[in-house]
Amino acid sequence: MARRTAKAPVAPRRLPTQKRARATVEAILQATRELLTRDGYEATTTNRIAQRAGVNIASLYQYFPSKDALCARLLDIRIEELLDLLGDELGRRQPFSPSEVTRHVVRTLVKDHLAEKRMNDALLRNVPRLERMNPMLGARRQMAAKVGELLKQHWKPGRPNPRLAGFITVNTVFALVEAAVLMEPSLLHESAFVDEISDLVSRYLSSRLP
Repeated sequence: MARRTAKAPVAPRRLPTQKRARATVEAILQATRELLTRDGYEATTTNRIAQRAGVNIASLYQYFPSKDALCARLLDIRIEELLDLLGDELGRRQPFSPSEVTRHVVRTLVKDHLAEKRMNDALLRNVPRLERMNPMLGARRQMAAKVGELLKQHWKPGRPNPRLAGFITVNTVFALVEAAVLMEPSLLHESAFVDEISDLVSRYLSSRLP
């Protein structure tokens, strides 16, 4: 992994409010996404992003202080997209079995990563870990709460609360998929990977559901 300054800022300088400013930021983010996908992290520079977006470099720095700030914002967007995919489908799956809901979450995460693999790899590997975890943690909290609410409708009396089960379920799945992305990418192409995670989590949930 390339060296970078530990304190490189990753938060946007400010959020656009006017229509023209929002369009500029969208163009910058889209250019970043395209360059990361095509050329990877190291070859993507703020100068190249500005050129592709059709803006001057000063306009880019007006909103984003660094390339990592752009990547962090893209990670936020990817998480929002993923939550939409999972939330809509989970809301429609009533009633559900532990195996079904787990398998759906795992398959969605794997499919989503493979759909934009090069960009997702760049984001996961290169945005400073502690700072990028802030939006990641927020997304996991939302998803864990959603799963906890679904579990609550089918909960076995006397078991620990469904909120805790939702937290354990979602974070187990995320951690295993992310570990595969970073350490064993070939696992993402194996159906057995989905099966094993689904079996692991569904066995845990089965003991807590009627």
